[in-house]
Amino acid sequence: MLKNITYRLLLIMALQFAVANGAYASDYGNAQSQEFSVLHSTNASQFGAIRYAQNNAENLRSRSDVMQEVKRRYNAEVLKISLDERQMVYRVRVLMPNGKVRNLKISARR
Repeated sequence: MLKNITYRLLLIMALQFAVANGAYASDYGNAQSQEFSVLHSTNASQFGAIRYAQNNAENLRSRSDVMQEVKRRYNAEVLKISLDERQMVYRVRVLMPNGKVRNLKISARR
């Protein structure tokens, strides 16, 4: 049952993406084939677009914004950056001007 719900959610997200890009089907058979191809596509840009929409909906800051803030505030080089979605923070590893490596937590919310 959980597998069926997961497929339905993926299908809904894929359909939202297809409609947002103007991929309208002219008949039912064409719609089914489009749904299948969008759902089973491994194109990373589709998932990136979905993730971008989710980030905007949740009002999250982008990685580049956080990197710019860290560079400006600490005058440090960003070595690694990752989003901790549970705590809604970016974990940033930086190289400080004095040569030390520090781990920072920066809020992901705007």
